[in-house]
Amino acid sequence: MGKVVVSEEKQIRHHAFLKAELASCQAEVQNAIHEILGKVQHPLNTIQELSNYIDDNFAHQKGVTNIETSVNDLWTLRSGVCQDFAHLLLYMLRLMGVPGRYISGYSCPGSSEWRGEGSHPYG
Repeated sequence: MGKVVVSEEKQIRHHAFLKAELASCQAEVQNAIHEILGKVQHPLNTIQELSNYIDDNFAHQKGVTNIETSVNDLWTLRSGVCQDFAHLLLYMLRLMGVPGRYISGYSCPGSSEWRGEGSHPYG
């Protein structure tokens, strides 16, 4: 499977969004990617399948990770919270040459004074 972003110009322009962090689990993650993506499909379907893989193989569990949890730790723990799963998905996409970044944002649909309360489906 070839890289999605291959031109030198695009790699330079999108460097901050393409550079995957150094992680000792890289070979394992790349093997998982290759197992998931054994067919040619639209990039959006690829992203959805990677997201489904994380949802199916990682448990949503508060308190096992923090803001400094690495991809290696997350891969070993197989659990975390939404931010961790976004981190892992971005890592996987960057390994494939797909640029991406994480932007923290909260919505507060309720009447609470606490930002973000009610924005997650997990209790």
